[in-house]
Amino acid sequence: MEVTFVLVAITVVLVLAIAVVLLWAVRSGQFEDLEGPAWRVVMDDDRADTRPGTMGPAARAPDAGAHGAAKHEDSTHGGDA
Repeated sequence: MEVTFVLVAITVVLVLAIAVVLLWAVRSGQFEDLEGPAWRVVMDDDRADTRPGTMGPAARAPDAGAHGAAKHEDSTHGGDA
């Protein structure tokens, strides 16, 4: 029976803590825009930024295509042919 009183006290404290956190979240605007982040992912602009000083296509390092992979393989073998 004594354990029941302890468990009820712990439950009341937890419920009050959860209520305080929920109240803080509502008042601080955490639930204002629920759909915005989902639409931002869908409407993400995948085009590269070509402005000067950005990592656009001209500023990026060339992709390691078939030629780059072959160079890498040759250099890993220490030049042994």
